[in-house]
Amino acid sequence: MSDLRDTGLFVLEFGRRASEGFLGGLEGAAFFKLFAEGGGNAAYAAGHIAFTDDSVLTMIAGQESELTEAEKTLFGGGATPSEQPSDYPSRQRILELFAERREKLLAYFRGLGDDELTAAVEGPMAQFGDTRAKLMASLAWHEAMHAGQLTVIRRQQGLPRVFG
Repeated sequence: MSDLRDTGLFVLEFGRRASEGFLGGLEGAAFFKLFAEGGGNAAYAAGHIAFTDDSVLTMIAGQESELTEAEKTLFGGGATPSEQPSDYPSRQRILELFAERREKLLAYFRGLGDDELTAAVEGPMAQFGDTRAKLMASLAWHEAMHAGQLTVIRRQQGLPRVFG
C-alpha cells in the first residue's frame, strides 16, 4: 500500500461524502438558486466538479470525456450559472456525472504507484499540482470550496446542518 496514494484517496473520498451530504435536500428550485448575485448554485457546483474530474481524466489519464460539448460549456470555468432549470440538464443527469466521473477518477488514482504519483504533471493541469499526488490534494480543495457554497445555499433554504 502507498501512504501517498491512500492519503490522496482519503481526502477525495471524504470531500465527496461531504458534498453528497450538502447536496441532499437541494431539489427543485433550490438546486438552481444562486447563492449570491454573480455566484453559483448547486447545479453548477456539482456539474463543475464533474467537469473538473472529467478534465483530469482526459488530460492526465488519457481517457475519453463523458461530457457533451454543451455540458463542458455549461460547467467549465468562467461559465455564468443560471437559476433557470431549463438551462441545465436534469438534476439526475448532473448528479450521475458528479458520481460517475469521480468513481472513474478514483479508479485511475487507485491504479497508480508512488513513482507515478510523483511523476511531473505537464500542461494546463500543472497549475493545480505539479505531480499527480499534489493534484489529488488540489482537487479535494477545489471540491471543498464548492462544498462551502453548498452550505450557504442550504442555510438560505432553511435546511438543517449536515455535520455537527
